[in-house]
This record gives sequence, C-alpha cells and structure tokens, in this order.
Amino acid sequence: MRKLIIFSLFVLVAPATLYAQNVTESGIEVDAAPYVHSIDLYPPVHLVTNYKPAQLKAEMDELKAFEDIAVDVPGRPITVRVLLSNFDKNGGAETSSAILAAATLGLVPIVNKTVFRVRYDVFVRRDSILTYHYDLPNTEVSSIWSDREDSDLKTEQVEFFRQTVDRFMHELKDADEARHHFAEYFEFYGSL
Repeated sequence: MRKLIIFSLFVLVAPATLYAQNVTESGIEVDAAPYVHSIDLYPPVHLVTNYKPAQLKAEMDELKAFEDIAVDVPGRPITVRVLLSNFDKNGGAETSSAILAAATLGLVPIVNKTVFRVRYDVFVRRDSILTYHYDLPNTEVSSIWSDREDSDLKTEQVEFFRQTVDRFMHELKDADEARHHFAEYFEFYGSL
C-alpha cells in the first residue's frame, strides 16, 4: 500500500516538476536591433506612462529621436502613451490547477499563464493615430503556500520592456501615418 501511495504522489508531482523546468529555461526573443536614429528629429512629444516616467524618458532621450520629450507638459499636440499591463490567459485552467493543489495539500503546484503587455499609442490632438503592443507570455508555477502579491516587475519583464522601446522606434520610423503627422507638425509649428 505504501508503494502505491508513493507512486501516486510521484505521478502527480513529476509532470509538474518537469513542466516547471521547461518554463524557467524559456528566454526572451530579441527580434529588434538597437535603434539608431538616422533621419530628421521627430517633433517634441508629451510622454504619458504608468511605469516610471523618468526612467522611460531617459531611455527615449538616449535614442536622440525626438526634439524634446516632456512628462509634465500636457499641452503638446503629439502624445506618446506607454502602458504596461499583466493579465491572465488561463480561461478556467487556474481554478482546476488550484483545486488539484489544494487536494494534494500543496504538493502539486498551481500553474498560471499570464501575458505581460507593453502598449504604445501615438496621439495627435487627442486622436489615436498609431497603436503597437508587444506581448511576453509567461507561465508561473507557484505553491498554494507562496505569496503571489509581488507587484514589482520581474527581471525578464524589465528587459522585455527595454527591448520594446527599440521595437517601437523601428516601427514608428516605418509608419507612413507618423511621417505624415510629423511633417504636418513642422509645417504648422516649426522647429524648436
């Protein structure tokens, strides 16, 4: 009887352990080369974000693509909004995973699939002209005994966020809609 119980626990725990090892070995895909601005400067923009505005402004300033980037100047005609969000992608799978974890008194971990999304919007006079979003799928394996209230970004999310700045700048450079509105800005307002 003892062997049957030990074998049953092994059958329940072993797949979850193997799954957890595969999750931690997955890395972040880097598909954008570092951005180097080689054309005329973009017009000044108002930057709005829900994650460390000063840090994002500093990273965008390093690219030397905009005439000026201001966080506290809401009157500018062009606004770049950057939103970071984390949302569940499970459907109902997390509930069954939690029930199984509770039934085994925490021996089987809870598996939760989430998506970390970075969204960039470009507005001209409060009208959205461009929207880009970049997703980082993530699978968390935790115990019912662990604390899940970690609101700070993980290391891989911070690195992914930094990479999206380059991706966004590449896409902005190739966007006809942006070129049109930026040219219109310089026609009406001139350069700084």
